[in-house]
Amino acid sequence: MFRLLDEPRSVDDLAWWSKVVGPFTKVGGYTYFGNFFLFEPSTQQYAVLYTIEPELVPVDFFGHEVFRTRFLTDPGVIGHLGRPDDVAALEGRLGLLGPDQVFIPCPYPFLGGGSRHLGSYQKGNVWTYADLVGQMQGVGVPEEPAPRGKSKAKKGENGSAKNVAKSHCKRRNK
Repeated sequence: MFRLLDEPRSVDDLAWWSKVVGPFTKVGGYTYFGNFFLFEPSTQQYAVLYTIEPELVPVDFFGHEVFRTRFLTDPGVIGHLGRPDDVAALEGRLGLLGPDQVFIPCPYPFLGGGSRHLGSYQKGNVWTYADLVGQMQGVGVPEEPAPRGKSKAKKGENGSAKNVAKSHCKRRNK
């Protein structure tokens, strides 16, 4: 359900997301579904970074041990973020996750897939997933004014990122 890192990583490893997380500059772990546990190094306050529906939610848990033993063991957190029944079903179909792997809905929900349809999930690299999902949703990318006479592209319509994500899912479905 949750993977805690032995050594925290820089949020720079989350690519686009690093520009929008404020003081939460360290990655302490992630869920099996690609949401991240970030923390602010000086206070050790944690936050949950949701990637499919982008949102950063600071939580009132300070310190690694308190986060691990109190936040991650809360039944509501386990049900909402851990999704143990979904993990069991996906492990039964796809096998256990390897290092740096998460379960990924294919296609991504913002490309027409459904995050609750477990039959569409595949395994993929968590860091690649974070990069692609961030790019496709326009996370951390400043909005540029449209050239005169042209309309602005809708958020997430980055052609190359969209094509990479589609091919990422197609490769895994073969």
